[in-house]
Amino acid sequence: MGDDLILEDDVRVRINDYFQLAYEEATGDGETRVWQLKHFPLKDLIVTVDNILQETPADYLIDLNTGILTFIVAPADTKIIEIEYKWSLYSAEEIDDLIDQMTDFIQKECGGRVFNLVAYDKEIYDGDDFDRELFLDQYPATEISKVEHNNGTTKDPNWEEDTEGEDYEKYLEEGEIHFHTKYLGKRNYRITYKAGYATIPYDLQNLCIGLVARKLEKRKSEGVRSENLGGASINWGDLLNEDDKLILDNYRRMII
Repeated sequence: MGDDLILEDDVRVRINDYFQLAYEEATGDGETRVWQLKHFPLKDLIVTVDNILQETPADYLIDLNTGILTFIVAPADTKIIEIEYKWSLYSAEEIDDLIDQMTDFIQKECGGRVFNLVAYDKEIYDGDDFDRELFLDQYPATEISKVEHNNGTTKDPNWEEDTEGEDYEKYLEEGEIHFHTKYLGKRNYRITYKAGYATIPYDLQNLCIGLVARKLEKRKSEGVRSENLGGASINWGDLLNEDDKLILDNYRRMII
C-alpha cells in the first residue's frame, strides 16, 4: 500500500460513497443465532444485548462483506439486540485491491517507474549498456548522492567514487548522468540516489482515481459484488480513453 498512487478516500470522494451510520434492533428468541444485517459492506460494528456490549469472537462473528452476524450463543427470549455500524457501497478491501492493481498497471505502462519518492542504494548498471549518458531507472531524481565505478573485477571489486564536475554531470529532472570519463564493463557502476515525487502530480492522481471509479461503476451496473470476484484480474487498458493515454505518454521516458 505504501507505493499506491492514491488513497481509498480519494476514490470515495469521486464516487460519493461515504460511510453512513445504521442502527438495527431485534428481539432474541433463544434459538436464532444468525442475523442478516440490512446494509453491507460494513465496519465499526457495535453489538449489545440488553445493553451489555458483545465482543468478537467471544460473543459473535461478523462477515463485514456480506453483513452476516452469527452469535456464538443465541440471545435469550425477549433480550433486546441493538446493532450500530457504518456501511458503504464498496468495502475498503475492494477499493484498496483495485488501487493496488491500477498502480501496478500505471507503473508498468510507464516503463516500470515508481512515482512515489524512494531512496535507491547502490543500484547497479552496466557500463557496456550506455555511451556517456546513463539514464537512471527512476526519475525525476531529487538527489544523486554517490556515483561509483568498479576498478577491480566482478569477483574482486574495488569501488571508487567518481567526482561530480570532473568525472560526470548530473541532471536531476531527467534522472540522467553525463560522464566525462566512462568505463566499459558489466555491473561496473553503482549509483545511490533518491527519485520520485513527494506529492504525486495532480493529473496522474486524477487519472488513477478516474480509472478506479470507472471500474467500480462498471461493477455496479453489472450487479457484481466484491465477494463474488474471486481475485479476478482486470484489463485496465480497456478503461483508458484518449485523454488518459495522453497523460500516460507524459510519464513515459522518451530518449532522443
